[in-house]
Amino acid sequence: MTLFKRFSVITLLSLLISQSCSKKNPIAPELPPVYHQDGDVAKVMFNRPDGVNIVFLGDGFTKEDLKENGKYDSLVRKLTNFFFTAEPFKQYKNYFNVYQVYAESKVRGAANTYTPDRTKFDAYFGTVNGRDLRNGNFDASLQYAVKAVSFYEISLLVMLVNDDRYGGTGGSIATVSSDQWAQYTFLHEAGHTFAGLADEYVEDSIANNYPVSMLPYLPNVDNTSDLAKIKWAHLLEHQAYRPVVGAYEGAYYRKQGIYRPEVTSIMKDINVARFNAPSREAIVRTIHSRMGLPFDLNAFIKDDARNVQSISAAPSLQIPPLQHDFIDLKQRVTDLHNLRHRDASRK
Repeated sequence: MTLFKRFSVITLLSLLISQSCSKKNPIAPELPPVYHQDGDVAKVMFNRPDGVNIVFLGDGFTKEDLKENGKYDSLVRKLTNFFFTAEPFKQYKNYFNVYQVYAESKVRGAANTYTPDRTKFDAYFGTVNGRDLRNGNFDASLQYAVKAVSFYEISLLVMLVNDDRYGGTGGSIATVSSDQWAQYTFLHEAGHTFAGLADEYVEDSIANNYPVSMLPYLPNVDNTSDLAKIKWAHLLEHQAYRPVVGAYEGAYYRKQGIYRPEVTSIMKDINVARFNAPSREAIVRTIHSRMGLPFDLNAFIKDDARNVQSISAAPSLQIPPLQHDFIDLKQRVTDLHNLRHRDASRK
């Protein structure tokens, strides 16, 4: 047999074997994507039935965005993971449950002004090209939120809006866009919504919208620089806090006469992914309240002292303040006050 004929026979046999194998082992067809349905609920993280519950809602997410492991799922995981890198949430992670509720909108993104029935929850920016991203339909939001847990079991309700413009607000609902700074915005707005923390940045143009009469209810700002009388004086009795915690003028939108506890924190500079000491205390007090547990100041200080960190200034990359981002401040701090009293009565 010539070399050419031998090669042809081998080639023919190889083709026959290949075809035979392909029939026995056909390539599996690609499975169609799985989509979450409007109103579905998923447990992102679950630790305990009596835990502190965070509930995510999504607005401006179309059917394609609700694909399993799609954009909405990915964003919720991103925000959740970042949230629990910040103290004291990191330390208390095992006290929390996180849920997400799926809601399908007709179009993506937030409106530039309030536009009813555009998306599921009518998210919009309060001013054109502004940064105050708002929830436009509170009733519909609650109707979806309680698909996860009952209203009084929700400790932090978050509206994640599918819009790549920078924006957010805090209040009864923490609202945040899907832009590149979303995880920082979420942490900042959670400070407002979860623990009633005040903004620590200066913005004279909006100061008159936030009365000084609210100061007694805001744990991280004060109108005295006397370290023996300031709200966080009890922390200054401990050596660990003295190099960092003090009275730094400029907070609650006012350049003069109002003081913050540390040079910076996420309530002042949104690219600083940490809370200052009095804010951490307020958060831990809220966690204990929602769990129906007594708060032990000495135990808190023993655990928290390791979190004291001196930061002389914010990182060089500056992000503008959100502006008008603590909406309905009086109502929210009143609600938190009432919730703490209700939780205390459970003990």
